[in-house]
Amino acid sequence: MLSPLFAIKIYKESLALDDSIQSAMREYLLNVFDKISTSHCLEKDGGKSTHQLARELHNNEIFQPLCNLIFNHASNYWNELGLSYFLEPKIVSMWANLHTNGSWTDVHSHLGHTLVGCYYLDYTENSGDLIFLNPLEYHYHSFPFSEEGKDLCMEYPAGIRQHDLVLFPGFLKHRTNTNNTTISRISINFNIDFQAIPPVEYTF
Repeated sequence: MLSPLFAIKIYKESLALDDSIQSAMREYLLNVFDKISTSHCLEKDGGKSTHQLARELHNNEIFQPLCNLIFNHASNYWNELGLSYFLEPKIVSMWANLHTNGSWTDVHSHLGHTLVGCYYLDYTENSGDLIFLNPLEYHYHSFPFSEEGKDLCMEYPAGIRQHDLVLFPGFLKHRTNTNNTTISRISINFNIDFQAIPPVEYTF
């Protein structure tokens, strides 16, 4: 019998946001994307990112309903991971990516940040799944994998759907598949670190 050891816990939930909130975020982001003429270094073949132009979306009133939901889910994830009771998650940066037909995100990690998250504002089947890379990739380098074995052991597709929120450790390498549709994929991405929980004030 095979037993997985030290499994990496990934958090995924579908978020329920009002259509009006989604529309407001989409309108804002499309306006920003229109001002971006060159691709971010990680966004390939026409992909765009607001990372250099607007990466503090969490401080924008339009994105506050989303941030409130993210905090609730990040707190649940924080507890599931067994992280400190005296600390709580804090979004420290937030930006958005746009991927049209043929574009994709290259392999990278957010090493130095505790958690990473993505919310899929616009996603349809075959528009480019989120792919996680096995963090033991260098240890497995000498294994004589078959093509099927390599796919099963070295990469893991997240199985993204519209309006999914995904949270995962910052050290975990990831990429996306190519958008093979004519419908744009928009993801809102963020880094999470932590802050001390304010002490409870008692009145006597």
